[in-house]
Amino acid sequence: MAAKKQAFFSRHIIFSTFLIIFVMLAAGLLAGFVYLLPTIKENDNLSSALFALFYLNFALIFAKLLAERYCRLSLKDCRICLSLPKISWQIVGLLLPLTVLGGLLLIGGKLSLSHQPWGRIIIGTLAAPAVEELFFRGLLLTVFEIKYSKFIAVLVPAIIFALLHLLNGPLDFLTVCQLLLAGLSFSALLSYSVYETNSISDSILIHALWNFFTLLFTFNNTSFWFGGQYGIDISPIAVLAYLSALLIIYLLRTSNKRKLKFSRSNT
Repeated sequence: MAAKKQAFFSRHIIFSTFLIIFVMLAAGLLAGFVYLLPTIKENDNLSSALFALFYLNFALIFAKLLAERYCRLSLKDCRICLSLPKISWQIVGLLLPLTVLGGLLLIGGKLSLSHQPWGRIIIGTLAAPAVEELFFRGLLLTVFEIKYSKFIAVLVPAIIFALLHLLNGPLDFLTVCQLLLAGLSFSALLSYSVYETNSISDSILIHALWNFFTLLFTFNNTSFWFGGQYGIDISPIAVLAYLSALLIIYLLRTSNKRKLKFSRSNT
């Protein structure tokens, strides 16, 4: 009896994971029909802005349906709620990309504007981070936390998050390893912000600021230290920054809790 229950449990969680990912991709495909409209597709910025708008709305509608009808949870249960990001996470979100860009400059990189179309920057800064956080740090994190533990809830969605970014194009083995390591460390930082604030608002902000700066600026270097074929998102400097930010804010929180506990014990 126990074996059957365990087998059903495994199939259930696998199906739930694929369903959540499928719904996220479906939101993007549906929003992509904007580019087929004859009067809009000629204007790249307008079509991209409309895509971002529809992508966000489809994702939110699908997430609500999945959470309530399939997972029997509210959006709030999944930490999908808007709140004012904490100052500490606003600082992390701003310093993270600036520190990485500065570090790459120090090791000899030549920084320049990427000349990305504004439409792509709008999608990458507003739509993509919000949708990814909605599904990865919202639905998937909650599903795995309920079924397993917080550790698994952080680890598995982080692996899936990294693997999905392999779809961006063919990569060599070293770049794939860099991508997986960077995806895991960046996702762990975002997950920590969600657990601390009980909302995906802070993780969206961190993700959005990171995407904005890395889309706006580029380095004419594809060596290992600059992220190889993929880009600076997965460079060793970036991974070090993700892990350092996670460690620093964890130590600060732990220290504050100890001080608070000590002050209460002495009153």
